[in-house]
Amino acid sequence: ENQRFLEIMKKNFPKVKVIVRAKNRKIAYEYLQEGYDEVYRETFFSAIHLGGLMLESLGFKHEEVVKQSELFIKTDRDSLRKLARNSENFEDYLHLSKVEFNEQTIELKNNLKKLRKEGDSENNSAIINPS
Repeated sequence: ENQRFLEIMKKNFPKVKVIVRAKNRKIAYEYLQEGYDEVYRETFFSAIHLGGLMLESLGFKHEEVVKQSELFIKTDRDSLRKLARNSENFEDYLHLSKVEFNEQTIELKNNLKKLRKEGDSENNSAIINPS
């Protein structure tokens, strides 16, 4: 259904910006390969939200969860585009998936360390210079 609608839109309204909802990652790759840039997976943002709630229940600060979620969304969006280019070749896709996962993991860990360091610095300055 969506595919037919997109074909009609592209043919009759080529300058209209189209925002596409994909049922899963595979379909998202297909849309990206067809030239659609605004592609969103149906359950992606609810999964991010639920993951954030879980992290908070485990003791993460709300601010940390928000910043990590924002970074994950950005890095996943970038990764999705890279992986879409290699989704037809299983070996290339598998290799790139591992690379993307490792890079994303490092970036998220480093960001969390930075956030915690900034938080400690703010807490220490509040103790030294109370308002």
